Amino acid sequence: MLHLESPKRYANPVDYISKQMTCGCLSFCFRKNPEAETDLGEPFFTNTDEFEDNADEKNMTQITINPHEVSLIETMEGDSALDNSSTNISFGTFTRGLETRPHENVPDHELTDIQKLEKHCPTATDAERQRFLNAKGGKYDLALEQLKHYLNWREEYDLDVLIESKTVPSDDDFESCASSDETLDEIDWKYASDKALSYDTSHPYDLPSVLPQLAKTLTIPGSDEHLRDKTGNRILHLLPAQMDPNMAQDSTFALCIAFYLERKLDRNSLEQMTVAIDVRAGAGWANPRPGKLIPFIKKVTSIMERNFPERLSKCVLFPMPRVAAVVWKMVRAFLDPNTAAKIAVLAGAALTHSPPPYKKMAEHMELEVIERMEAIRLATFTD
Repeated sequence: MLHLESPKRYANPVDYISKQMTCGCLSFCFRKNPEAETDLGEPFFTNTDEFEDNADEKNMTQITINPHEVSLIETMEGDSALDNSSTNISFGTFTRGLETRPHENVPDHELTDIQKLEKHCPTATDAERQRFLNAKGGKYDLALEQLKHYLNWREEYDLDVLIESKTVPSDDDFESCASSDETLDEIDWKYASDKALSYDTSHPYDLPSVLPQLAKTLTIPGSDEHLRDKTGNRILHLLPAQMDPNMAQDSTFALCIAFYLERKLDRNSLEQMTVAIDVRAGAGWANPRPGKLIPFIKKVTSIMERNFPERLSKCVLFPMPRVAAVVWKMVRAFLDPNTAAKIAVLAGAALTHSPPPYKKMAEHMELEVIERMEAIRLATFTD
């Protein structure tokens, strides 16, 4: 994606680029505002032929984009359009028909597996290519198939728009945001919930428009600093008993979790997370029976393995009562062997008000993390 950051001298035209750009070449300009640093001016599009000498030319910069290259055409006189003290211009992978295609004219047999993935999946990031290849044990054909499926999935649900949706408030909105009860994590979930529900035609409009937040990324109270397990990984806390099958289909809840992770995980990183799944029921929750949860867990597992390979460092499943052993065997049967090997099952009482198995969990995370998860769980009780 093209990213232009011009805090003082230039207007940012990125939002004006139409996703329907499929022509061979597109040019646009943005004005330099000589009057005030705070007024960035009005960006506008132009065809190359229309960019002629005129009185305003010295205050304009033109950028030309085509599917294979990006060039910055300096049209300013005297002062440099690329003054690093005021303008930062960076280029990444293009999407929506404008991607570059490295190694396009090089035969596959002369390329490494990573280079071949770069050639055939130009909209993927370097980290994604590496993760998908690692997940398939270095088998290129399998990695290519899965990576293409993932990119098609992102395009099908227009996930670039989801990721670019505003999360952090502007300076003008800061006070109103800070005074609300919403955290950034809740905002991420709401974006994911809204998008997932838009694909669920069975969703009743007389019910709340936001799904119960089954997934949370743990942070220190009053801070955006993440809590981590003993290996340094961020923790994704799942409370599946909050899933309400009367609100939406189980596939919608699974899709919502996937969209949520798309907002939480950087596509350019190899970050892995620890997933903590608390299977206890909650007061006032839907608390679906195991027979309802199994299809949901299958869908979540399937969508995670297909689209987020190598993102799971460890899964801590707790507390697992003896009577639930049969259910666990059913769940484990459809897991990828590599995924199943990363799951630690901790036995314990699983009644609504049973405490978490602190001693067993202490092997994986500090006491403050366990207490934070328990506080979050209790705070969601409604009865």
